[in-house]
Amino acid sequence: MKRVARKDALFCLMVPNSNTFYWKCWQRLSKESQGSNENAFTLKEWHSLFEKHGLEVQQLSRDDWRLRKFLGSLGIKSGTFLYNFIRQIICSVIPISRAHQFILF
Repeated sequence: MKRVARKDALFCLMVPNSNTFYWKCWQRLSKESQGSNENAFTLKEWHSLFEKHGLEVQQLSRDDWRLRKFLGSLGIKSGTFLYNFIRQIICSVIPISRAHQFILF
């Protein structure tokens, strides 16, 4: 990506975190994962990989897709006060290093 992009290009990448219970179970138990070519690393490993290839992480956030799906099944829509309140509590209890996926800019 870096080779074909302009010098001032900004990339947005969503990458899986190997430091989650879900990923560890999925890798061991899922038949789908045995043929998968997807790699997951810890947050520190992702940072190291990008720096090794000359990319600088300027912004980091967690992917909220699973939270939106779960709360949506309870009738709580994203963007509402209740959704934001629950998200804030979860983010204060679960560090970003344990997020299911990272979004890196």
